Amino acid sequence: MNFERLVQRTAATLLMSMICLISLAQSRTVSGVVLDSRGDPVIGANIRVVSDASIGTITDLDGKFSLAVPGTAKQLEISFIGMQTQTVSIVAGQPVHVTLAEDAEILDEVVVIGYQTVKRKDLTGSVASVSGEQIAAMPVANAAQALQGKLAGVNVTTQDGRPDAAVSIRVRGGGSISQSNDPLVLIDGVSGSLSDIPGDQIESIDVLKDASSTAIYGARGANGVILVTTKGAKEGRVVVSYNGYAKFNTPTKYMDALNPYDYLAYSWASAASVGGNSYMEPLEKLYGIGRYTTTNPGGIESYRNVEADNIQKKIYGDSFSHNHDLSVTGGTEKTKVLFGVNYMDEDGMKLASYYRRANVSLKVNQKIAKNLDLSLDTRYTNIKKMGDEGVTNGSGSVLSSSYRFRPIATDDILGDLSAMNEGMIENYAKQSQWDRYNPVNRINDKYAPNAQQSLRGILSLNWGIVKGLTYHTDLSLSQTWNQNKEWTGAIINNYLDDNTGEVLYAGNANLEKKNSWGLRWTNTLSYDFTFAKIHRLNILAGHEVSNSGGDGLKASGTYFPANFTKENAFAMINQYDSTKGVGEFSSSISTPSRILSFFGRLNYNLMERYLLTVTFRADGSSKFAPSNRWGYFPAAALGWRMSEEAFLNDVNWLDNLKLRVSYGEVGNDGINSSLWSQNWESTSDKRYQGAVNGAFLPSYSLGADMANKDLKWETTITRNIGVDFGFFNSRLTGTIDAYWNTTKDLLMKTAIPGITGFTTTYANVGQTSNKGIEIALQCVLVKTRDWNVTAGFNINFNRGKVDKLADNVTGLYGTEWATSSTFPKSDYVLKEGRPVGLVRGLTADGFYTTDDFTYENGVYTLKEGVADVSSAVFPNYHLHNGINERPAGQLAYPGMAKFKDLNDDGIINDDDVDVIGDMTPVHTGGFNINATYKNFDLGLYFNWSYGNEIYNVNKLVALYGYKEGAVYENKLSIVKDCYKIYDVVNGELVALTTPEQLNAANANAKLPLAYSENGYVSTLGIEDGSYLRLNTLTLGYTLPKSILQKAGISNLRVYGSIYNVFTITGYSGIDAEVSTSTSTKTYPQLGMDWGTYPRARSFVLGVNLSF
Repeated sequence: MNFERLVQRTAATLLMSMICLISLAQSRTVSGVVLDSRGDPVIGANIRVVSDASIGTITDLDGKFSLAVPGTAKQLEISFIGMQTQTVSIVAGQPVHVTLAEDAEILDEVVVIGYQTVKRKDLTGSVASVSGEQIAAMPVANAAQALQGKLAGVNVTTQDGRPDAAVSIRVRGGGSISQSNDPLVLIDGVSGSLSDIPGDQIESIDVLKDASSTAIYGARGANGVILVTTKGAKEGRVVVSYNGYAKFNTPTKYMDALNPYDYLAYSWASAASVGGNSYMEPLEKLYGIGRYTTTNPGGIESYRNVEADNIQKKIYGDSFSHNHDLSVTGGTEKTKVLFGVNYMDEDGMKLASYYRRANVSLKVNQKIAKNLDLSLDTRYTNIKKMGDEGVTNGSGSVLSSSYRFRPIATDDILGDLSAMNEGMIENYAKQSQWDRYNPVNRINDKYAPNAQQSLRGILSLNWGIVKGLTYHTDLSLSQTWNQNKEWTGAIINNYLDDNTGEVLYAGNANLEKKNSWGLRWTNTLSYDFTFAKIHRLNILAGHEVSNSGGDGLKASGTYFPANFTKENAFAMINQYDSTKGVGEFSSSISTPSRILSFFGRLNYNLMERYLLTVTFRADGSSKFAPSNRWGYFPAAALGWRMSEEAFLNDVNWLDNLKLRVSYGEVGNDGINSSLWSQNWESTSDKRYQGAVNGAFLPSYSLGADMANKDLKWETTITRNIGVDFGFFNSRLTGTIDAYWNTTKDLLMKTAIPGITGFTTTYANVGQTSNKGIEIALQCVLVKTRDWNVTAGFNINFNRGKVDKLADNVTGLYGTEWATSSTFPKSDYVLKEGRPVGLVRGLTADGFYTTDDFTYENGVYTLKEGVADVSSAVFPNYHLHNGINERPAGQLAYPGMAKFKDLNDDGIINDDDVDVIGDMTPVHTGGFNINATYKNFDLGLYFNWSYGNEIYNVNKLVALYGYKEGAVYENKLSIVKDCYKIYDVVNGELVALTTPEQLNAANANAKLPLAYSENGYVSTLGIEDGSYLRLNTLTLGYTLPKSILQKAGISNLRVYGSIYNVFTITGYSGIDAEVSTSTSTKTYPQLGMDWGTYPRARSFVLGVNLSF
């Protein structure tokens, strides 16, 4: 054979062989089977190549798989929901056989309880938990807002949309009436506020709901306990993390007010009704209507094309906020350190409003010896805020009532501007007509910053004395400094010359400083031991002492000289004009609040199936007289892990089933420390001092309430039965709880005879109860190599009621939103057998029509059987000024509000007042969906309330109008649907007096005539408050680690969020989530929409970065 040809063939053969070998090396098939611990096939288990996650498959119905893998692949990762992930080696020619063990992560999750932690599987009480990741995912100023809709039995309501809005948290409804229902919030064991802690610094939040969990806190645990654990120092290399976001806030809604034409038509008619020519003439002259059309030949019709000047948009608009959180952690086995810094700047959407918080924390954990650890936890917080929207009876807040300013810009006024300084407009309408007094200038004329600083430190020692026996001590010290300044200028105080605008006096100043301090020292001894292999016990004994107090300083002055600035006034607060003004200086020291406590807990576990917890605490509180000082609070709980029983071993789909039962008592001493002993107050206001030979002497007066040495603990008894479960390899987990809480010996303010020299005192006078059911579910919907979709759901049914009240407690209390002329004055009531938060008033029955009267000689006389209205309801209902159209003794007239005569006595009065609104929901809850696809993540968080009603005072305010200033104020657009007794015809105001005229003009009327001078409460203001809100939507992307490692970055995630995405509701007001009240609050004023600060819709861009 030709040698050259032989070489070619040989080379070709070798080349083909190498190609075949390479091909074989590049691809091979691996097969196998995946079983669970019972030997059953695992269907849908994920199989992927460790070195290349893009190559993978899932097991079939028999648990088998077959996968083509690269020749270089060495390992496979096998995973399935609820089971421990395994990594196995690939051996050529050998099938893979894998048995997956159950993942006990959920059951072994550590839950924080009082003074200890336990595994969730050993928990006997009712505890709801949320992780720090879920909290940090919500771009909110107050971490409490991030709890909304996430925890069963925990109802979270935000006051409104202001930057520093208060957040109401209620655990199972709360049992007290006149005292706080806020749960105890402990941040790393120290009492605090969730608003002080950045969400990024929270490791977990655990909410203790039943007495078996909260009794260990005794006096402080009556309303539930929220345990916040912040992130701790970690061993290992130094890790630097930064989390920050920028937030763009925009309004979702404004009050819908009348346009220019409708505004003038309404005000013109109102002026004619109230006072005739004295009110009408300045209005006509100012706007060039009616008799004053010389400069405006088109008259009122000219205003149909005038664009509304919506001043709401000038005082409430877009804003920008940002938040930054930086932490550094690391250390050795013996020394670990965490340092964190946070800064948040939340600009309010209202003018001159903001909330700024700076936070610095340091945690150091030092192992002194093998069995001895020392830790230091310090935190400094600095908060500056401004823009609090107070509520004034009769007008709401400046923001919420701003729509009442004329909707016509000064440049669009077609009449004579000199009328601004004439007659009734000058006397009563400055705040609705004069630019100088418009809401923008009034808001800017008030400067009311608040500055808070707080410092707290916790020094902890943990000593493992012998095996199982541990001593732990915490010493915490806290100090807060609070300063309030309030400057109101010449505009707000009317210190201006109306003719020239000259400032006569600069304004008023008020300065208040409060300092407070707190100390807590806790000692616990815990012993864990096991005997006979099946008995496991933990015994905890503890002692705690707490002490707190503070002092305050006040200084104020009025009528400061015209050349003073606010800085001058605060620097020289005693330099007011003493010939006109009043100055006050006072100081105070608060009565210390002290509690001495002894407590213990026993946890017993038999065969990992049967659980017992017994708790006892004794508290001695300085808030009660010595004879009633001590309260004793026992609790007990049983648990049965049924899933560990032999008769359930063959139930393959059951992973966990536990039954819990508990009973216990907790106390409430949430009253002022001075109520059991009589206090005297001094005053430096010379108006209340006596003088001898021209020298003023100090004066003293008794406190407002009479002391009561018989006050005793308010006690809550809780009963709870619950089930924890997990199914289908923990793809579905959840809890169901039913509870019954009773709060007795309610601490309430009560009326007493005036002969005592007092009008009120505090006493134990009643009992309330709450019954409910809570359901919480977590479900893994999809889990594959690329996809992971989970869903969470919780629903809470809580029904509270007043069980009994003392004989001297009427249960009536009022808001006086329309000042003292509100009917009825007591628009809220506590009734035995009914929930707290009932609104009382009249039942609307439309309005009187001409068919309700006989009309003769210009007089409308009620027909027989049609009830009249008492003057107690409508002392002044303005009709046609100067015209007598009703017979003597009759008040009813066509168009006036009509109500149902509940007792059929022919007259509408106090006897027809009944409960017209229940503000408590039938159920509340939330659900969420979280999905990840490769490096993308998506989260949607919903919350809802169903079955509650809202007391829409904003609407009722539009349906009445006192004379004087209200005549010229703008109204909500709903008054276009009100009955009319005047109409504009051919540019002139015409009185409608005959039945034919009234019927023709009011064929489409839906609401009564809005000319009552007194505000009245009726079902017209009660609306369904149910809503469903998509609270937060978040989309994020985590960059691949292969890219980040080149830059020395361990993790980088960017995300965008929308907060307050949409709300589905039938409520007509600004927002269906209502939690406001007037300044006269004594008892709960639930569901009242009055003076609210609208919520923002926020668009967020953020980053999570770590090195």
